[in-house]
Amino acid sequence: MAKKLSMLINRDHAEVCRAVILEDGRINDYIVENVSQEKIKGNIYLGVINRIEPAIEAAFVDFGGNKYGFLSFKDVLKESYVDTGEKKARVRIQDVLVRGQEILVQVAKESRDAKGPSLTNSISLPGRFLVLMSGSHASAVSRKIEDEEERKKLKTLVADFKLPDNLGLIIRTAGLGRTKTELQKDLQRLLIVWENLTSSRKKSIKKPPF
Repeated sequence: MAKKLSMLINRDHAEVCRAVILEDGRINDYIVENVSQEKIKGNIYLGVINRIEPAIEAAFVDFGGNKYGFLSFKDVLKESYVDTGEKKARVRIQDVLVRGQEILVQVAKESRDAKGPSLTNSISLPGRFLVLMSGSHASAVSRKIEDEEERKKLKTLVADFKLPDNLGLIIRTAGLGRTKTELQKDLQRLLIVWENLTSSRKKSIKKPPF
């Protein structure tokens, strides 16, 4: 039997929103959000690893926010690994990341309660028609585009697009009906943004869409 989910929201205070998620009538989650707080989800920063926690396979990153960001090891790309001299059969976070290391991160989830935001090292840059993805090698079409003929047509349009190593792209629903030239121009804009992000050594405060 499917579980019944419901949400109760309290907005007694203008700046604070409280919500309780119920599952079959029982409290499953409790959320408190400061609605006046600036939203940073999607923002991209050049952060510095402040602490590594092997027990939870995660790092805490200083990205210039009020709280350190939480970066799970599973969200770190191999391109960001450093050579610490440790050679083991199973790669561990303490073997490939070091305190003080600079790392490009994107905010995946906002801060919540006492916790800092969740970060990822896999960067997504959304454009008008495309999304540029780091850590990928393929071109794909948004799952929201279900028509197989349209999917094939779009894949053919971008088949010969030149992408740097470890970058892939996704065609957004807005890409439907666009010409190859339009898609190519959008890609070039995104590649310029990517080049600026990766070459800059100052903290970036880039927020998509660009």
